[in-house]
Amino acid sequence: MQGTVRSGSRIQHANCGILRPCSGFPAPDDRDPCQHGAVPLSARSLRRRKPNTQANSPILKQDAPREAASLPRFGPMARAMSRLARDPRSGIVGASTDAGSAFGPTRGWASLVPRSAEVPMEAVKSSVVSPDGTEIAFWMSGDGPPLVLVHGAPADHTRWRPLLPYLEQRVTVVAIDRRGRGASGDAEAYRLQREFEDVAAVVDAIAGERGEPVDVYGHSHGGIVAYGAATLTPNIRKLVLYEGWPVPDPSIYALPPDLMARMDQLLGAGDRDGVIQVLFRAVEDISDEDMASLRAAPSWAGRVAAAHTLPREIAGETQARVEPEQAATIRASVLLVTGETSTDPAAAQVGAIAAALGNARHLELPGQQHVADVLEPETFAQHLLEFLHGQP
Repeated sequence: MQGTVRSGSRIQHANCGILRPCSGFPAPDDRDPCQHGAVPLSARSLRRRKPNTQANSPILKQDAPREAASLPRFGPMARAMSRLARDPRSGIVGASTDAGSAFGPTRGWASLVPRSAEVPMEAVKSSVVSPDGTEIAFWMSGDGPPLVLVHGAPADHTRWRPLLPYLEQRVTVVAIDRRGRGASGDAEAYRLQREFEDVAAVVDAIAGERGEPVDVYGHSHGGIVAYGAATLTPNIRKLVLYEGWPVPDPSIYALPPDLMARMDQLLGAGDRDGVIQVLFRAVEDISDEDMASLRAAPSWAGRVAAAHTLPREIAGETQARVEPEQAATIRASVLLVTGETSTDPAAAQVGAIAAALGNARHLELPGQQHVADVLEPETFAQHLLEFLHGQP
């Protein structure tokens, strides 16, 4: 079915469900952090493509400011961040005193505060409608072939800020807000499969507009989601997964039942802040002092806002069992990334998923754990771009 269906202050394309701006300036969207409606694309964004003003234009374009990057979910890196946040020599986040590692010059948590030459480009907010009717927002920046980024939990698209300056000169970044957070919508019931469909919808929209398949990079829970999306669409050229994939025994992703029950209880009482605190304290036995520092960080508000997604996503991961028949449907070239010292459950299962895929390469990052992409963004970007395009 061709044509469009008007939906509020936007126009919904009937044959694909993707939203585009109406003429003029619509009223602000409650989920739109910029709060000023649709505006024209910047000149930089027009260098590679002209805006499509036809009725079947697949993408809603809105400018929006970037926000501070988020912290890792838990682990020794969170404690390191807390100590640096209290260091008067470092401002909010200070430079690491680590002399470096085999992976590259170590900047540690200083990478979360870009230097003047490392500020990400202005991003344009867009969205698609997933098959279940949920609007999924994403943020486009950079110049080059498209690369879709799928974040883990609890986080949103701002998680990628340290990495973006090293990608945007080479690729067009498409940073998704997964459902239930940021500018994206949500549904009453959650199924992991719906997240697969969300990412596939974004991939198909970008591929359709650009006339070429896209690359996808998923981190942690986002890796599981990106993997699932690759089983639903042929429009993924290359797929990069960082310690996030289905495993033979997905119960390894489960948290203790009493911890899950406590988080559910806090959510029921409306204490989202408490949910995040309980998770950090239970998994890492974090001190009161470090917790205070974490709660003072700019990213804490985003974590609290996404707190309701934690129990359901952790439960969803326990259903992420690798199936050889499903793996065989993925035609994209795959890079599996692990940190040499990572304790994430997925890292120990890299051999099993590689065997199921058959066409996967494995990259182990020396001296790194679960979040090298934001701790060592420049070196990580070199590995990523080398796999995607043959040169760093």
